Amino acid sequence: MVSKALEYLDSLASEAGDDRELQKELAAAYDRVGDVQGNPGAANLGDIDGAIKSYRKAEAIRRTLAVGAPDSLPARLDMATSTMRIGYADFARGAVKDAVVRFQEALATREEAYKAGVPSPSVARAALAETTARLCTANCKRNLSLTEELLKEKPDDRPILVMHAVNATGLGNALRLNRQPDDAAATLEEAIRRHEALLTKNPLDAEVRRRLAVSHTYLANVYIDRKQPEQATEELGRAITELGALAKADPANARIRTELSYMLNQRVRILVATRRTAEARQDAQQALALLRAGTEQPGAGGEAFNEYAWALVSTEVEDIRNPALALQYANRAIERAGSPNPVYLHTLGWAHYRLGHKDEAVKTLEQALKTLPPAASGPAVGLRRQVEADLTTFKAP
Repeated sequence: MVSKALEYLDSLASEAGDDRELQKELAAAYDRVGDVQGNPGAANLGDIDGAIKSYRKAEAIRRTLAVGAPDSLPARLDMATSTMRIGYADFARGAVKDAVVRFQEALATREEAYKAGVPSPSVARAALAETTARLCTANCKRNLSLTEELLKEKPDDRPILVMHAVNATGLGNALRLNRQPDDAAATLEEAIRRHEALLTKNPLDAEVRRRLAVSHTYLANVYIDRKQPEQATEELGRAITELGALAKADPANARIRTELSYMLNQRVRILVATRRTAEARQDAQQALALLRAGTEQPGAGGEAFNEYAWALVSTEVEDIRNPALALQYANRAIERAGSPNPVYLHTLGWAHYRLGHKDEAVKTLEQALKTLPPAASGPAVGLRRQVEADLTTFKAP
């Protein structure tokens, strides 16, 4: 269907001529196809290369339209849409810094539109909320205030209610990473309630069900941090049940495969610690199979390669680790990213360490630290602490 859609759109684009309205519709259509191909924020086929090509086609159309109206804020808003989409793809291929730059560029334009009320106050606020959500954690609280303003205007607007629930999930995870477990747990419990309320009105909404599973997983992580394995296992069980059903219904969905494998591996850690070895092995093998399938998709991004490599090198079921294969996939992830990615370098460092290449492992983690921003909060802090701790391990005699 994607191939046929692109063939049709390419043909239509060649015939569009100077019809500006048709060109705008074509750009939006290319965006929708790109989302299906590889938007990590939606159900997708894992084809990051294809998504980038489609987003670039939309961007080219919008740039041509903007040339004829250089001072037009609506034209720049259309360009911001393309900037956001390409940022999604950058994130999926592992170029996180590039993605953040694009999101910040779109944020500046959408802030201007929000102040001007263009194309309308509500639409401008919703667009700005989308962008601050992408830049969460730095803008989680800003996003919360924006969505609450939107709900005052439209208290029953489902997309805004979904955004509000998603924000609670993101904020809860950010609080956990900043070592505020009590606030994190309360926020994530609220996120779960919001998602469950949405599902009572539309139980077939797969995206809301997926986000509910993610909220349960983040709450499980809080319990893991608190050393409460029983509660963590219960939360992960709920998440795996929800996402397992979605994976069965939509086996081509790359995002669900990746998230389900993560949830399974989190449960493996607990099962191994509580000596439930047979169950742990079953979960670990299922997770590896899911991640391997993700790397075999045409146009798979660096994220898919890194996730598989990390599982191969870090699974708690030691006798199924494969650091040599992990090394191959970690290098492929870095190659696909196109720029230094500290997460991928962290994986590569562990692959070297498991293989006995201590000097190379130390060198790789030192490189990862150099690429991390000196952030005072958010995920970068948690990653920096982890890399620093692992570097100490690698340097030990």
